[in-house]
Amino acid sequence: MKVIVLGTNHAGTTAVRTLKRLDPTCEVNTYDKNDAISFLGCETLKSEGINVFMNHDVLSVDDKAKTVTVKDMLTGIDLEGVQICKNYHHAKKILEHNLDKSYKKIAVVGAGYIGVELVEAFNEYGKDVTLIDVADRIMPVYYDKEFTDLMQDKMTKAGVKLVLGSKVTEFKGENGKVTQVVTDKGSIDVDYVIFSVGVRPQTKILEGVCDLDERGTIVTNDFMQTTNPDIYAVGDCAQVFNKALNKSVPIQLATTAVRTAVTAATNIIRGNVLKSPGYTGANGISVFDFHMASVGVSVEAAKRLGMEVESINFHDLDRPEFMSSAHDV
Repeated sequence: MKVIVLGTNHAGTTAVRTLKRLDPTCEVNTYDKNDAISFLGCETLKSEGINVFMNHDVLSVDDKAKTVTVKDMLTGIDLEGVQICKNYHHAKKILEHNLDKSYKKIAVVGAGYIGVELVEAFNEYGKDVTLIDVADRIMPVYYDKEFTDLMQDKMTKAGVKLVLGSKVTEFKGENGKVTQVVTDKGSIDVDYVIFSVGVRPQTKILEGVCDLDERGTIVTNDFMQTTNPDIYAVGDCAQVFNKALNKSVPIQLATTAVRTAVTAATNIIRGNVLKSPGYTGANGISVFDFHMASVGVSVEAAKRLGMEVESINFHDLDRPEFMSSAHDV
């Protein structure tokens, strides 16, 4: 058997390793646009007998001939100091700039999980940090306002500038290096910018090959199999069954990506024997000495989806009240 895996991040890496472990005779090839693999090196996968092709863009998928067309590519950033954050290679670059004392003014664009965690990392190193997002509060997908307000208060007290409800329109620079982030509400002087906004499925090459939803997310069944029986989909680009909503939607979390990869790889090798139990979007974050976790659907998300819900606020201590280490939760 020969399997091609497109994308070698959390889901892709888990998929190729599971495929090879379940069937050592399986020929596994993986292609990715980037020049580094998730949090593993190319040599790790190669040592396991996996054929790794980095810096390769996938141009098309021929489901009839069961082939893909790829090309070598090199990626670059147009303006020095504007960095996206998606994989291990990007994280290494960001760490280098955090440790470099010449970079003092940092802007993070995108107030989701990754953006908020990046803000804390730069803040801890004494940087002047600004967090920008088009939404009017941080992490609005998973938490209701009464919780994110508490987190935002922690952030501002730590010295973080919050520029929320603002859309980035332009990056300005001098001599090829970024100097300003321009929003629809003003400009921010910067030495370095991390762009960490939401993801959109890169699935155009699959149009007409398998079914996609209105956002371009790949439609899958309980086995992570697409409507084309020879193609399985995993990670952020694939639908999963959300048990809280009772329907299939993308849940773009690393934990979900890894589980979909194990499910798909097992079913490719053994023939649709492992059904997905469904997902709830369970997640958690701990930043600025504040801890939050959520599962299912927030009240605000439920209202956007037209669901009728009620909510209860419950306050308690994380330990018995007679203990000096007890804290409110």
